[in-house]
Formats: sequence, C-alpha cells, structure tokens
Amino acid sequence: MYPRNLVMACLHLFLGLTFGWFGWTHALHAQLLEGDRIVFCGDSITDQKTYTRLVMDYFALRHPGTKLVFFNVGITGSTAGGWKKDGIQKHVLPLKPTLVTLCLGMNDGGYRAYEPKTGDTYEANLMALITDIKAGGARVALLTPGAIDDDTIPPRFAKGVYNDTLARLAKRVETIGARENIPVFNIHNLMLEIQTRAKTQTPAFTMIPDGVHPGEVGATAMAYGLLKVLGPIRPAASLRLDASAKTTETSLCTVQNLNVTDDHLTFTRTDHALPTFLPKDAIVALQPHTAILEELNEYRLAVTNLKQDTWKLQVEDALAGVFTSEDLARGVNLGNMPGPWQLLGGKVDRLAAEASHVYDVVFHGLSQRHFPQAADSASPQLRELAAEIETARVAYIQKVIALYEADEWKRGMVPASERTWRWTFTRMP
Repeated sequence: MYPRNLVMACLHLFLGLTFGWFGWTHALHAQLLEGDRIVFCGDSITDQKTYTRLVMDYFALRHPGTKLVFFNVGITGSTAGGWKKDGIQKHVLPLKPTLVTLCLGMNDGGYRAYEPKTGDTYEANLMALITDIKAGGARVALLTPGAIDDDTIPPRFAKGVYNDTLARLAKRVETIGARENIPVFNIHNLMLEIQTRAKTQTPAFTMIPDGVHPGEVGATAMAYGLLKVLGPIRPAASLRLDASAKTTETSLCTVQNLNVTDDHLTFTRTDHALPTFLPKDAIVALQPHTAILEELNEYRLAVTNLKQDTWKLQVEDALAGVFTSEDLARGVNLGNMPGPWQLLGGKVDRLAAEASHVYDVVFHGLSQRHFPQAADSASPQLRELAAEIETARVAYIQKVIALYEADEWKRGMVPASERTWRWTFTRMP
C-alpha cells in the first residue's frame, strides 16, 4: 500500500503531463473570499446560466457555509466591443462586485476566418473592460472563448475555419492575462481537445448541440475551467478507516458511532466538503475522454483490514456500490457514484437555477430598454412621468436585489443535518 499523499502526487503529475501539452493549464488563481460578490459577465453562453450554475453548485457543496453572492449578467449576442460602450458601468459596477469573470469572444470573431485586425480590436476592447472593472475596485478572472462543433454548426457559418479564429482570440486573452497578472483559463483548448478525442472514438459525439452554445456536457467542461481559475479545486471529504484497530483518519469530515463485526461495519459521518453536482449526461459523456471529473469530485474512502470478501456499501437508503476488500483497502473515489450526495447536489442545483432566474427577471425584465426615457420625449409632462417611472424602477430593482442576496446567503448554507449520513458495509454471502 503506497501512502495516499504519494499516490495523489503521482495522480496530479499524471494530470499535468497528460493535459499540459494541450495548453490549458494556468498558474494564477482568483481565490474566492468570504463575502465575495461575483459577477459572471459574458455573451449568450453565459446567459444560458449553465456553466455558471454549476460553479455556484460547487461552492455551496464544497464550501458549505461560505457567504458568497453570484450575479449573472450574460447578454445574448454581445461582444467585448458591445460591453465596452457602457455595459460595465451600467450592468456590473452597480452590483458592487469584488470579482468579475469575463467570458467573451465567441461573437467577436464574426464567425469568419481570422484577421489580425479582428484580434487587435478584441484585445483592445477586452483590455478596456478590465480597466473599468479594476477602476471600480473589483478583481478580474478571464475565460477564453470556447470552441464550436463544425459537425453541428448551422450551414450559414463557415465550417472548418472558426475554431482557428477562436484559438487565436484565446491567445490574445492569455497575452492579457500574462501581461496584467490576471488568472486565465483556456477553455477553447480544453473543449477542443475533449471534442477531438471523443469524436475519434464516437463520431456522433457532441457537447455543443447547435454548434455554438454548449449543452450540459460542454458547460461542465467550462465550469471546470472557471473553477480552476477560482481554485485550486478543493477535494471533498475523505476517510481512511482501519476495521481491525477501529481507528479513523479524516479530512473535512467527522465520524461517530463506529461499529465493526465480521459481517458489518457501520458509522455516522458528517461531511464538511461534498462532491459537487454534475449532470448525469456529462458524467456519462465525459468520463471516458477526460480526467477532469475525477479532479472535480475527489471524494475518497479507504477501509483496511476488512475480512477478505466482497462488501456492499449503502449510505442511508442508497446503494453506493459493491467493492472487494482489496478495492476498499486501496481506496475508492465515490464522487460520481450514487449516494445521498447526488440527491443533495440535485437540490442545490435546483436552488441555484431558481436564484439565477430571479436575478434574470431583474436584469433582463426590468432593463431600461423596456421603459420610457425622459430624454426621448419633447413633452414636459411625459418627461416628468418617465422620470417618476425610472425612480420607481430603480427602487424596485434595489428591493429585489436585496431579497435575492438574502436568498443567496441561505442557498450556500447547506446545514450539517443534510450532510450527515449513516454508512453501512455488509459482507456479501
């Protein structure tokens, strides 16, 4: 049996060697802090609220009790140039962010072959956004534009050229990050690498159903990239148990009521860092092609000195798996296996979706463009009325945001009672 820290060091070395070649590693983190206000800024891919929701899930489950507030200000069809005009001042800074994530570029290349002028304009516009965000007192984290799927992209777009354009724009983002000491993750390279590898084995594979907007599979890869920027990714709780000595080694969990017989082993365990929620389709589709799911959900359990046999593990009412005593002695990762953590993750994910919708109503439904502007009317009476409407609109938005923030605190407060479970090992006949 090798020491666990040696095994994990080898695993991390393997991941670095395996994926470092593709250029999506990074060196900096925008570590989240207690009380941070995070604004996701981007185009329609951000406005989907899928990869951002998965990031929200991670922090609620892996860091339960940490007070964070997330806002999504994705605008469909937007570009870095469009945001440069007045978007940061109008939509981002009023939220008093402490950290802003930027994921722009999919539309900036015009869905055409790359031209140097396009790259120059994109880099200048993105830098202008960063300057405004920093001037507002917030930190910045960057995602490059993602990838497209030439097999599913509509015919009106030029096939076979746009991923090259996106790759060149991604390099521009990395250049900014290196120059400005800002954390960056190249999700274009990650998505393209996974897509290429998967299509080699399964030509019909796609994680971008319409060619541009990632489904839940692609969004999982994007969430991984953003979490690496906001990381490092924290392992979930782990437990090493010696059935003979009846001793435990715990990390981020507590164990009580340990009882061991020849045929059964039971205990009650409270976890302080849980597996994050991952869509089932993403687990099935990505598991054969990438190691990112293993890194996202490292939730390890080892049991040594059990009677040599096959053992069934049940956690509360869920069958987590059937393992040999040798498997358990080496240690298993339960992160993406069935268990009450999956049910809790689903609940947290639904709450994150509801929270995202609430702010979406404010951001899109109560936008200035839906209301009369005082300057648009020559009539003094209508100008006065428009001013009154604007005052009421702003006051209403502030009230809704206050309620939203209160709910956001609660969403991340996963109570200990919901992460305390009875674990039962039964020797199979």
